[in-house]
Amino acid sequence: MKISDKGLAFIAGHEGFVSSAYRDPVGVLTIGYGFTMRSWVFAAWWRGRYGRDLRMGDRITKDGAAQVLRALIAEEYGAAVTREFGPLPQHQYDAACSVAYNLGPGALKWRWAQALKAGNVPRAAAILRDNYNTAGGRRLKGLVRRREEEARLLRSGDYGDGRPPA
Repeated sequence: MKISDKGLAFIAGHEGFVSSAYRDPVGVLTIGYGFTMRSWVFAAWWRGRYGRDLRMGDRITKDGAAQVLRALIAEEYGAAVTREFGPLPQHQYDAACSVAYNLGPGALKWRWAQALKAGNVPRAAAILRDNYNTAGGRRLKGLVRRREEEARLLRSGDYGDGRPPA
């Protein structure tokens, strides 16, 4: 499977684009749509382009970030979703990619994912909605909103773009 354009926009919208390297809420150097050197796809792209690791003050264009985001989802996170769940309806695949992108592929083994794998989508959505919304020990409004919207997407196919689910 591959991420849909709506799924890519969903992730990009939640991550937000930042053109200059900065430290995230837990101190990790980040750029673009939440890219860090912890991602082997981003690290390879960045080192291939600049010959070194990301540093404070480095910049990325929106076009470059969109290219990296699509590659990251395809090669790193989407591949993990496919390995874990096999074929899914597109909206569930996109929601799972968003969760894996934000929380890491290990999140595909957590309780919400176990419920999804067992076919209990309402339970998976409820667990997702009510958990996994802290960083550095603090509950963050942005993560609360993201988990709610991922849960809605998982359950109903509503991407939050004002269009009826397909």
